[in-house]
This record gives sequence, C-alpha cells and structure tokens, in this order.
Amino acid sequence: MSEPKCPPWCASLHDDELAADRRHQSGVRPVAVVKRIPGDAPAAEEMHLVLFHFQDEPEPWVGIDQLQITPESARRLVRELSALLYQVEGERSPQ
Repeated sequence: MSEPKCPPWCASLHDDELAADRRHQSGVRPVAVVKRIPGDAPAAEEMHLVLFHFQDEPEPWVGIDQLQITPESARRLVRELSALLYQVEGERSPQ
C-alpha cells in the first residue's frame, strides 16, 4: 500500500516518522500584535499561526499559539473579526 502524499502546504520532513503517526505541518507564520491583558498596559507581542494535520484525522487544524481550531471555525472567526473591524472603521460589512 502506498503512503499518502503530503499536502502542498506541508513543510515537515518525514524521514524519521512512522506513517501512522505522521503530522503534516505548514511553516509557522508569525503575526505582530499589540495585546492587552486587563489591568496591564498594552504590549507588543507575536502570535504564531500554523496549519497541521495528523494522518489519522479527517481534517487539518489551524493553530493560533496554544489554540487549535478547525478550518471552518477559523473561517467563522475571520468573518466575525472582519465584521467587527468594519464597525470600527464605520463601514458596512460586505456580508
């Protein structure tokens, strides 16, 4: 039986991994943000985005630092963040 191929976004080297335990992972995408924790002053930080998929799972996951969400959840998050930003900018959302 042939091994499944890596998705085009996979940046992992799989030479030492067993096929059953294989994890495909994109390159990490750092995003500069200004973060505020209640009671603290805003501070510049970096968040890390990554796409990963375990061979035995039906779909990939989106990682945002320690948070792991499905692609559909990420799409909903993007849609709602965009709607909020349209409100901040005083424009109508294209939804």
